[in-house]
Amino acid sequence: MAGSSVPYQLRINKHVDRILFSEALGFLDQRWPRDAGHLYVSMGGLTLQDHRVIHGRFPHSHLMSIEEDETTHSRQLFNCPYGFITCKHMTSAQLIADFEAILEAVECRAATVWLDYAAANQRLLQLRETETLVGKLAVGDIIRVTMNANPSTLVPARDDKADVVVQRERLEVLSGQIDDYITTPPSAGAMTSAGLARVLVGAIRTAMLRGMDANLGLTLHPLLLLRYNDLMHQMVTVTAALVPKTFTRMRVYRRLKTWPYFANTWGGLRELSLPDLTARERMCIDQHFLQRIDVGDLLNALPFPIGRNKRNSLALLSAYVDHYRVYPDFMRVLVT
Repeated sequence: MAGSSVPYQLRINKHVDRILFSEALGFLDQRWPRDAGHLYVSMGGLTLQDHRVIHGRFPHSHLMSIEEDETTHSRQLFNCPYGFITCKHMTSAQLIADFEAILEAVECRAATVWLDYAAANQRLLQLRETETLVGKLAVGDIIRVTMNANPSTLVPARDDKADVVVQRERLEVLSGQIDDYITTPPSAGAMTSAGLARVLVGAIRTAMLRGMDANLGLTLHPLLLLRYNDLMHQMVTVTAALVPKTFTRMRVYRRLKTWPYFANTWGGLRELSLPDLTARERMCIDQHFLQRIDVGDLLNALPFPIGRNKRNSLALLSAYVDHYRVYPDFMRVLVT
């Protein structure tokens, strides 16, 4: 249900996205604590990786995962790293319909919910679920929505068809899917990877704001807006908080503004595109780090190529420099 069958050791961008999400939550923790009265719920997949990250940073939060596929749910129960994580066999629609009862059952007063959607042919349903859920959230709650933003899921590119024709057909398909949530109609030229991601961020924003009609006195503020390639598909992720209308005058907001990844506005979409590096390559790059890093000088110092050409190499190396602290370390482990 969460993402795809791609092994996590190949999902570098997804890993960094997850770490940045936990950092965003950390800024809000002092004002709205992620304690025993706080529920974190997401679609944890086979290995519950995000639950591991959240527990490492907020050890007192109540953790829950939902999964609609019976086989995946069974494997999730087997792979569950901690006995206190609740793994439920249910759909996102069931979670949202029973949300208040679920909060009451686990004795939680606040929540962070990650709707990690993967199906590209259910975008309208996903937006409707997002709208409904926001209407059930309270001050300090966090909603995070991930959607498939791969243009090829609309109409695949073809060698025998001009790009402008493909983009026009993509726009027609997208409009048929989510037209009700598109407030500013995009042009056919926007049906690129970057353009589709921006359109979907706008659609998610519209869904969330419509849900806010049931939350008078609060406002919705973006925290983290990212797009990234999850090996086979581009994904877009929107993280937002329900906060008082005085949020921009609060200390937590001033602290967030010091964080380089803070979206702050709905136009603050960032791309994650990290290079695939071996452990030896990473060690070599890290050994060339200076206190002030010039990416051009760093690239010239490397004894191996990192990209297709110099421009691509500079972009990949710059992305690594920005995120080397949270770049994942994968290694073989023998379990006996």
